[in-house]
Amino acid sequence: GRRARGARRRVPLRWRGLQRSQGREAAERLHDWTRACLTPPHLTVYLHAPHPVIKRRLVRRDGACSSARLAFIAEADELARARLARGPHLKHVVVNTDRPPEESFRDVLKALRT
Repeated sequence: GRRARGARRRVPLRWRGLQRSQGREAAERLHDWTRACLTPPHLTVYLHAPHPVIKRRLVRRDGACSSARLAFIAEADELARARLARGPHLKHVVVNTDRPPEESFRDVLKALRT
């Protein structure tokens, strides 16, 4: 619920602070070194929807969606995709959630079975 969403929001904020203080390249090296110390997941499922879809869903759920929030979501998306690109050895699947939930869920199950 709310706690999980809040935890995810802080990651890009911390990343921005690290980039400002150390520079992007040093921040990426530190991030990669830290991740190398952790056991990698067996599978990463990245749920993705186009930004207009995300905005529409947030407005429906929360009543509004500011441009600052959309910019934050775009930055978090960019960071997540960059992480997947830097870790090609990580098994991952990107699931488009701009369709009925049953279809997206089928793709997730398919990825888990392979």
